Amino acid sequence: MTPSPMDPSLKTQATVATTATHSPLTAGVSARQLSALLGALGLAPADHSPLAIVQSGEPRITPSDRDALVGMGWMDARGQMTTTATAALQAVSQPIVRIEMVLGTPDTLLSTAAYVGHPTQPDPILGPESLVFLNVDDSTGEARYRFQPGHSPVSIADSLREQLMLGRLESPASMRADLSPGAFVALLGTLDWRLHALLSARLDREADPAAIVTPASIWEMIVEGRAARDLTWAVTLFSMLMPFLPLTPDRAGITAGLAELVAARLAVAQPDGRYAFSRDVQALADALYPILSFGCVYVTRWGRSGGVSEHVLTLLRGRAAILMVQPGENNDGKPAIGVDTLGDVELAEILFRMAQDPNVLLPPEPAPPDVTRSAQTVVTCPACGRTVSRGVKFCRHCGAPLT
Repeated sequence: MTPSPMDPSLKTQATVATTATHSPLTAGVSARQLSALLGALGLAPADHSPLAIVQSGEPRITPSDRDALVGMGWMDARGQMTTTATAALQAVSQPIVRIEMVLGTPDTLLSTAAYVGHPTQPDPILGPESLVFLNVDDSTGEARYRFQPGHSPVSIADSLREQLMLGRLESPASMRADLSPGAFVALLGTLDWRLHALLSARLDREADPAAIVTPASIWEMIVEGRAARDLTWAVTLFSMLMPFLPLTPDRAGITAGLAELVAARLAVAQPDGRYAFSRDVQALADALYPILSFGCVYVTRWGRSGGVSEHVLTLLRGRAAILMVQPGENNDGKPAIGVDTLGDVELAEILFRMAQDPNVLLPPEPAPPDVTRSAQTVVTCPACGRTVSRGVKFCRHCGAPLT
């Protein structure tokens, strides 16, 4: 599973915002200037760095470039690289952690990425654990690289808080489940079917439809949702936020997913081949829509031996529900997706812990690629003592961080 940025085609239907500047590097540098700076520091960007397309050039910086770099905070009056600029380039060219964040509503998207590295010199602005945000602006035809150091995990938590804390939930829905990717996709199709069935009935001034579906109707919802490019659809939204989901199933795959929902007591199989929703699924569908806002955080960590570990955390805010989705593993070591509803207090606690402890968001140090992974697939929450799937970052029972 390799998290990737949002589907670029969705940007054509959204307003893409940028993060406010918090650093002395007040303007972006061109690729040519960046190449000279990398050459001056002797830095060769790693393959996983966003600067990998920028080749280290000759360490000679022209007088005009030097004047421009001094004015932008990259160099001091003597023409020496500042410690902040040096640390920022080291973090982004040789990152050990990347944190990508997608925030949005059905009408507006914001996507940004931050990097953490090991600076060779201490810097009072960055410190040892600061995040360096990077935005690439090519609106003028020439790419300008804008570095924004000086952030911390508090920045991530604050951004999620502003996006999701929209007032108190009244009578929030409650549902918890660990689902296979196939069952989760079937659940998304079920939620979309319920939404559109309710809208059609109310537009026609008819009674709310019975919460009964067929594999064919769910399959049609998934196909239509993937083509809709409309972020009010759960299938469309999660195809952007979690591109590793199997969102191209056939009807047999949908039937298997629905059978897993039956086993999880989220659906009931009918003798005629149809499926009835559980009360929890009905309540979630009714409470989640309309989707008001969402936030998704992708964290990738590169180990010293070449291994990679990853984590994804997605939070959706609906009319009367907050949904937390975390990929992990089940007891058999197979991919599982934790689906949990949160209350306002639980969400606030998670964001508070995220801001207080910079390790809460980080996956564990990855093992070397040739080392077999531990067979342990569940862990015990140190706060409440209950078991949860390996790989999730927050306990699905009490919200405590699992570091």
